[in-house]
Amino acid sequence: MRIKLLVSAGAVVALSTISIMAYAKTPIINDVPIEKETVQITAVPLTFEEEIVADEPQITVQVMKLRKNEVPDIELSKEERYLLAKLAMSEAGDQDIEGKALVMRVVLNRVSSDKFPESVKEVIFQKHQFSPISDGRYFELEPNEDCWTALDLITEDGWNESEDALYFESESESTWHHDNLQFLFQHGDHYFYTDKED
Repeated sequence: MRIKLLVSAGAVVALSTISIMAYAKTPIINDVPIEKETVQITAVPLTFEEEIVADEPQITVQVMKLRKNEVPDIELSKEERYLLAKLAMSEAGDQDIEGKALVMRVVLNRVSSDKFPESVKEVIFQKHQFSPISDGRYFELEPNEDCWTALDLITEDGWNESEDALYFESESESTWHHDNLQFLFQHGDHYFYTDKED
């Protein structure tokens, strides 16, 4: 019996065997009842959708899928993890875990955007983007436990409540963000924005 299993878009399937219970639609072949059987296959994450294909007799397939999140695990180097954790500490050291995670998500959202540099390091050190880099605070602080917890929340659990924010600011006399960007939400004392639609 040949089975081709492909996963719907967005699904993340554990890299392990998946049990498939196959049931023959034709109950008897050559006077012999067809009993259910279990087929073991190895599945990998796919990003598109195709149909299940099986040789005759046709079968109905029930797939037990191990889903984690709509967002796959994010792979970062040790240096990138450290840079993100330091930025979260210097930008949101007095905020909760989610507030720190949102700062990191802004960096990762920028990496994914064609309007910003393509690496974590380049985004963080882009000139005049993050005040702790400009005033030196970034270089004086070390990440605390909450920073690492926030990073794991993103990279291991796929957490993303950023609404694709590309900018954030603390309340100040400047109105540049408000005047030039689309406001999304507030968390703690940070206000998050994205680019205005054309």
